Amino acid sequence: MKKFYPLALFLLFAGFIYNESVQYPHGIVGLTRLNGEGCVCHTLEFSTGVNVRITGPDSLVQGTTAEYTVIMTGGNAHSGGFNAAARTGLLTVSDTSARKIDTELTHTGPKVFTADTVKWRFLYTAPASPMTDTLYAVGLSADGNGFPSSGDLWNFSPNKPVRIIAVIPVELSSFSVTSENNIPVLRWITASETNNSGFAVERSSDNQQTWETLSIIHGAGTTTEPRSYIFKDELPKGASLQYRLKQTDYNGAFRYYGPVGINLANTPDQYLVASNFPNPFNPATTISYTLPSSGALSVKIYNAAGALVHQEALRAAGAESGQIVWDAANNASGIYYIHLNFAGSSGVTLSKTIKSILLR
Repeated sequence: MKKFYPLALFLLFAGFIYNESVQYPHGIVGLTRLNGEGCVCHTLEFSTGVNVRITGPDSLVQGTTAEYTVIMTGGNAHSGGFNAAARTGLLTVSDTSARKIDTELTHTGPKVFTADTVKWRFLYTAPASPMTDTLYAVGLSADGNGFPSSGDLWNFSPNKPVRIIAVIPVELSSFSVTSENNIPVLRWITASETNNSGFAVERSSDNQQTWETLSIIHGAGTTTEPRSYIFKDELPKGASLQYRLKQTDYNGAFRYYGPVGINLANTPDQYLVASNFPNPFNPATTISYTLPSSGALSVKIYNAAGALVHQEALRAAGAESGQIVWDAANNASGIYYIHLNFAGSSGVTLSKTIKSILLR
């Protein structure tokens, strides 16, 4: 019995040295493609029999945080480990199953497969500037014998690009103009505001050749609560008018919303009703509309960067309601603006903009 203790102590010490050498500095599994060559301490080559992937949002607003998941299937599927890394953004743990070593996340201990799958969650914080970042992962499917062996199989995940988009100072939910007693009334609603100094209400009576500033409406600064605004053009010049908003930040940066238009001479009380459901949506949403008369309806959808991603044109034989289904399966997650413009046969022009969110 006395000879047993030195042997036991030696095995315990050897196991400790082995365990520490595997875990640091490369993590329990091994480095991702960003920083290394994978789980080479187990087997030298990756295995296509192991499938690893990263799931989570395809796009994020700069400086925001979202949860992502590394999912692994295949191999001997007894227990597994992972490493994850980001080229530019910051990775942090979201539960006790992972920890950070150097610049990569790795698991705190082998995680047993549930059925044929094992998962690890983590948090990713986007960089402070717009760009395209990349997430990396590697996963090891172990045979459970406690030592590196040919039964331990591993593979890299496909690199996951994440588009980092700029902070939108003002998220406009809607912007419309209607006539009340032949007075143009502008209404707009913001979903959120960031450093918003205010809005300049501008009008054009010559088909957008020139614009004049009618009023400055103070903004709410920074808020995540919806805010409603209204402006009445008490002294309209001409019958066919168009309006836009010039939103300005505290630092002087600005952007335009609109235009929306109305023809006072022909339809003092006509209006365009439009909405979409569901919102947020994935992958399709239904745009419902009600038109006041015969005419042409143009529907254009823009992403947060202002790029046109979809458009449709319809004609109405009279006052009617209808629906358009937009399938955004090929578009990235993010904010989209649905702009409807109606040109009535009598000369009336009406516009409305709806903010919609594609959330995968």
